[in-house]
Amino acid sequence: MDHHCPWVNNCIGYNNYRSFVLLIFYLATGCIYGSMLLCVPFFKIMKRHIKINGWSLMGPLYATGLLDLPPPWILWSQYKENGKVDEDVVLRAAFPFMLIVGILLTWFLVSHLKMITSGYTTLEHMARPDCVDCYSVVNPFDQGWKKNLTQILGANIFFVL
Repeated sequence: MDHHCPWVNNCIGYNNYRSFVLLIFYLATGCIYGSMLLCVPFFKIMKRHIKINGWSLMGPLYATGLLDLPPPWILWSQYKENGKVDEDVVLRAAFPFMLIVGILLTWFLVSHLKMITSGYTTLEHMARPDCVDCYSVVNPFDQGWKKNLTQILGANIFFVL
């Protein structure tokens, strides 16, 4: 066992590390792709919102920040009245959320790929918090970056499928 991951509610180890890395890859790819799809509509809506209501750091309507999202009780009352929530509000909330989550997951994926290519597990990496350049230390399990990747992700070039 390498570590217990609360997000997948399972222990991550040798037998399921490939699935874990692929899960992070798919989630990061999906979030970045969704952010790219929503980028232009988000900026159009924000431009229109600022043109109508003016620009204020705390938001002109609800004073909830730059995105000016309504509080949950207003969203609930809108949903009860109309049977739906305003699309502009959903877009103003979804785009930044997906962008931030996508960036964080990409950073998480890169850090795991860096550990894989150097032959470390998460616990081995975290066992040395004071180590500034841990990757310069000789690792007895390091077989070279290609063999390390092949050992975890498999020899098939279509490993992401």
